[in-house]
Amino acid sequence: MVNNAGLQKFRREKVLDNYKLTGREKEVALLWFSDKSALHISNTLGISEGSVRYVVKSIYIKMNVSDRSQFAKKLL
Repeated sequence: MVNNAGLQKFRREKVLDNYKLTGREKEVALLWFSDKSALHISNTLGISEGSVRYVVKSIYIKMNVSDRSQFAKKLL
């Protein structure tokens, strides 16, 4: 199978669609999956670090996971 970054991103986005994440949740999720910190994500998206943590919590609830490793496994 060809290792194509664009195809991998497309597949991750489709997985996120299946969990009915909002647009903001998808933005945060993709950065979170890329191992970016809450501070980095907040600076990138122009929102507070607390908002990032709140969105991550919402993502975890929707995806029924409790930590970053479980979250990453669902996207792989």
